[in-house]
Amino acid sequence: MVVRLLAGLGALGVERVLTLRDRTGVAALLLRALETYTAVGAQQRWPAVDFIEQPITDSAADTHAGVAAMLNAGVELIAVLGGDGTYRAVAAHCGRVPLLTLSTGTNNAFPDLREAAMAGLTGALAVSGTVPPEVAFTRNKRLVVCCADGPNRGREEIALVNVCVSRQRFVGARAISEPSDIDTLFLTFAPSDGIGLSSIGGAWVPVERTASHGLHMRFARPGESGVPLVAPIAPGRVERVLMRTCERFEVGN
Repeated sequence: MVVRLLAGLGALGVERVLTLRDRTGVAALLLRALETYTAVGAQQRWPAVDFIEQPITDSAADTHAGVAAMLNAGVELIAVLGGDGTYRAVAAHCGRVPLLTLSTGTNNAFPDLREAAMAGLTGALAVSGTVPPEVAFTRNKRLVVCCADGPNRGREEIALVNVCVSRQRFVGARAISEPSDIDTLFLTFAPSDGIGLSSIGGAWVPVERTASHGLHMRFARPGESGVPLVAPIAPGRVERVLMRTCERFEVGN
C-alpha cells in the first residue's frame, strides 16, 4: 500500500515524503522497495522519501511525536494507514493539516477502504492546488470529552466516531464484551453499512458524515424493555441490543 501510495503521489508531481520508522517491518520493506526502484531505474516517478528519526516506543506516543515532527517540517497532507485508534491519535495532534485516509485495521468506521494508488493521485491533486480545497477536503465531526472531576479533572480526549458509556466497572481491553454493557452512545455519524458501535445507530436512523448533527442513544438494562436492534458491533459478531431512546445530538452540545 505504501508503494502504491508513493507511485500515485509521484506521478502528479509530489517531490518529497516524510515517514516514520517502525519495528513491524513496514519501514524495512519500504527501504527494500526504494533500493529496488533506484537499482532498476524505474520509469515511474516516486517522491524522495525521508525517515523521521525518533525513539520507537511501540505506543501512540510514536504517532504523536511523528505528527509533531511532520508539522514542524511544514507538511501539507498526512497520509495515515491504520484503524480508528490510529486516526484518533493523528487527529488529536494534526491541527488543520488534512488527512488522507487508508484503512488497514480490522474494525474501522472512520477510514474508508480505497485503492492506495488512487489515494496518492487524489492527494497530489489536492496539495498542488489543482483541485481547490473546498472540493478536495471534507471536514469531519468529532466528539470532545472533558473530565469534570477527580485527579484528571480538566483533561480532554477526542473521538472521531463514537463515545460509549459502558456499564462495565473495569477497564480491561477497552472493548465492549457484551451488548448489555452498553448504556449510552454518542455518535458523530452512523452509516447504514458500517461496522462497530456506530452500526447500531445506522440500524435505526443512518446519519451521514456530512450531516450537521450526530446521535445520542440510550439502551435498556437487562430486564427492561426497548426497541430491538440488530447490528454488527465487531467483525463477524452480530448482536441484538434494546434501545430506549434516540435523539439528535447537535453541534455545541
